[in-house]
Amino acid sequence: RGGGGGDLQIVAVNLPPNAVNWQLNRPIRITFSEALDPSSVNTNTINVREPNGTPAFGTATVDPSDKKSVIWRPDCPILDDLSDAGLQPNRLYELRVIGASQNAGFTVRSQAGEVLELSDTRTFTTPNSTLLNVLFVDDVVGFAPQPVIRPAGSLLADATYLLVGGVQHYFEVQAG
Repeated sequence: RGGGGGDLQIVAVNLPPNAVNWQLNRPIRITFSEALDPSSVNTNTINVREPNGTPAFGTATVDPSDKKSVIWRPDCPILDDLSDAGLQPNRLYELRVIGASQNAGFTVRSQAGEVLELSDTRTFTTPNSTLLNVLFVDDVVGFAPQPVIRPAGSLLADATYLLVGGVQHYFEVQAG
């Protein structure tokens, strides 16, 4: 565990140490003591991997609404077997935030140029299940929104669609 040493420190992580049943789409938020230099946030400085070094797939970015926080978002799957998911079910992973004490060349920096001195590593497991409501978190409060269905063949772009392989497939109602 790390958390500080210089001026730039980790002040909070929403992933508890040794977390169990961390959902496949749940983001990880790391909050620092100072606003971050976005160019210092990359897979060399913040990453998620299995203990054998196999990387999990996701993206770490500085939160645009809170420049002191980084959000690591796992890639969400589009394949039924979840083989393209950033996190896989029933696996052990480790979150690694690399400080200068571990790798002086690559570390998170503040906008003022301060480096994170101490690294932080946390392990977590994903759910051992095939049930979607166990594997994934739905963070939208309340009922699901009603889809906007367009007439068949319509060009109405303000309708509900599924994004599959980068192609929009609109919900349409057939006439008759």
